[in-house]
Amino acid sequence: MPQVARHLTLRELERRYKKAKDPVEKTRFQAVY
Repeated sequence: MPQVARHLTLRELERRYKKAKDPVEKTRFQAVY
């Protein structure tokens, strides 16, 4: 079962989403964000 890392702030999720180059990774961060 997928889990969201509790230690990531909303800003950190947004930063990782915007920085992600891999489309699958980007989509996953966007979904969590």
